[in-house]
Amino acid sequence: SITTTSAIITWTTNEPATTQADYGLTTSYGASSPMAPALVTSHSVTLSGLSPNSTYHYRVNSSDASGNLAQSLDRTFTTQSLPDTNPPNTITTLAASSVTQVSMLLSWQAPSDPPGGGQVNSYDMRYSTSPLLESTWSSATQVSGLPAPLSPGTLQSYTLAGLSPSTTYYVGIKSTDAIGNVSALSNVVSQQTQSPPPQPSSRGRPTNQPPRKQTMV
Repeated sequence: SITTTSAIITWTTNEPATTQADYGLTTSYGASSPMAPALVTSHSVTLSGLSPNSTYHYRVNSSDASGNLAQSLDRTFTTQSLPDTNPPNTITTLAASSVTQVSMLLSWQAPSDPPGGGQVNSYDMRYSTSPLLESTWSSATQVSGLPAPLSPGTLQSYTLAGLSPSTTYYVGIKSTDAIGNVSALSNVVSQQTQSPPPQPSSRGRPTNQPPRKQTMV
């Protein structure tokens, strides 16, 4: 049983003996568990106060009733890492370009995921016709077909289509790491789609009516 800060060491002896373990970050050990003087054949020592994600060396010691010491060879174990509670870094480079009446191209730089600085696991982009905030994120329209995240710093893009002309849209993006930690909302892009071209004016007689007949006097 190994956790982030503790480990349980067990062993058996072929005759009743005492219980103790030496442990440390090197083969010099440097620490020992309290000596348990009871003579038993099944032994267990709990080591606590250890550092997370660290490799420890240990050896066990048992002495019988006559004081004969039996000592094991050096062995190791590694404590567990602390849970990753760090969200990915916030995207701050979201930008819009190539805007048409019904679409726009969104681009951003792929973020990194602390503490290791690797790439994130997925993206979540949403848009709305009203200002986009953390408080309104859940009610915004979620897009589909986003690209898979690439290495941090890589430029990525997505074409947001199916929009309405002459309409202002607010767009934001978040990322999620492999553990499920979600980043904060990115910088929000506010962009108006293009307006339809003006309709040609209709002058002269209506095209569906014949010309009026003129009479010469």
